Amino acid sequence: MCGEIMIIEFKIRNFLSIKEEQILSFEADKTKKYNDYLIIKAGKYNLLKLIAICGPNASGKTNIINAFEALRTLIVGSGDIRIFQYPPYFAADPIYNSGNTEFKLDFLIDDNESYVRYRYEISFNYLKNIINYEKLEYFPSQKPALIYERKVNTSNGRGFELKIPGTMRLKKAEMDAIKANTFEYTTILSVFQIINPLFPQAKNAFTWFKNSTLPKITPQTPIMQGALQYFEESTKRKKFLIEFLKNADINITDLSISKIEEDAPEEMANILKNIKNTLPRKTRPEFSNTKITRYDTHFIHKSNNNGVETSYSLPLSSESLGTYRIFELAYPMWLAVTGSKILMIDEIESSLHLEMVKYILLVYLMNSEKSQMLFTTHNLMLMDWDVMINDFIWFTEKDESGETILYPLSSFNGLNRQKILKQYMAGNFGAFPDIYQYKFDLNRL
Repeated sequence: MCGEIMIIEFKIRNFLSIKEEQILSFEADKTKKYNDYLIIKAGKYNLLKLIAICGPNASGKTNIINAFEALRTLIVGSGDIRIFQYPPYFAADPIYNSGNTEFKLDFLIDDNESYVRYRYEISFNYLKNIINYEKLEYFPSQKPALIYERKVNTSNGRGFELKIPGTMRLKKAEMDAIKANTFEYTTILSVFQIINPLFPQAKNAFTWFKNSTLPKITPQTPIMQGALQYFEESTKRKKFLIEFLKNADINITDLSISKIEEDAPEEMANILKNIKNTLPRKTRPEFSNTKITRYDTHFIHKSNNNGVETSYSLPLSSESLGTYRIFELAYPMWLAVTGSKILMIDEIESSLHLEMVKYILLVYLMNSEKSQMLFTTHNLMLMDWDVMINDFIWFTEKDESGETILYPLSSFNGLNRQKILKQYMAGNFGAFPDIYQYKFDLNRL
């Protein structure tokens, strides 16, 4: 495979509950030996296949994932810092309220087994709607080489100045196209969605990041419709799905997915027509009868009654939340084991038994080659699982100011692999809820 991207290190500053710079590293300890299925061997780098973030509620676990999702949007999404639905800065400190949010990502690109390190940096101010600084560089040797650098400049009419060294051999017309399609509040990299200059270093970084990073997955993420369409379109994918469900021991032996196109309900059709009429005539979509697509899905279960084995069918709507969740997670699992993907999953254990979480993680670890996963969890029992090596486990906790602190389990001395959970419950690693009051004076209330 080629064109694969892997995270080395991610730095975050002044984003939601994160105040001072916090660092998440996927680099494995160079002094240790690892089983092959736990790490990615990429040239001189050994990179972890997964990281699990543990910690109390409201300690900032999800904000680590939110930070990466924000960076992904700024690179391959709209590229517009105005898209945030809420101010992304650290709200508890007045100085940071008006300060800059900063992301730095070191990543590795595999181009036909030639691994090249890249670094992307961005600093922006949400209140001023302006990107102060943006830089992309790569490491053809030990020293970095600049691909482009953009700095704020409010005196030239564009709001920024762009530096691209001559070594990039970019034509003036291409440089002008990049500038013309970039605004003071949009990133340079996102421009490659609409223009195609001969700028391979930057274009490749954009393309590979776009192809490798998946949107974050939460318990509320609506995956099902996309998953049904994806598996219905391919016999090979459907066979994987059936095996994935069979091996999960949820009593499913087969399934059927039927694509059905039908007229939209009258109320929905009227809403769409009203929306159409509000658009300028030149941009109005053409339709007469609005069609919607749905997938009629049934699971085949086995049963044994008095020694007689039979089977029966249940619609997807009759299945448990756990089965529903396993089906949904089969979609990103397939993508991860058949390609190079970066998965971000919030509360991976939602609606799932501990052994089912272990099953999903083992399917991922044993079958993926160059994918990486970051997930949050409240299931502390995962700490005691021998597959979850110390390097995989990270913690978040909040200090008195409300700031999220991120740190790895491997930063502690005197670790006992067989007693990690006991050590955590004893408060040895921090990141533990400080709950001390249980009795309420109801009369006073």
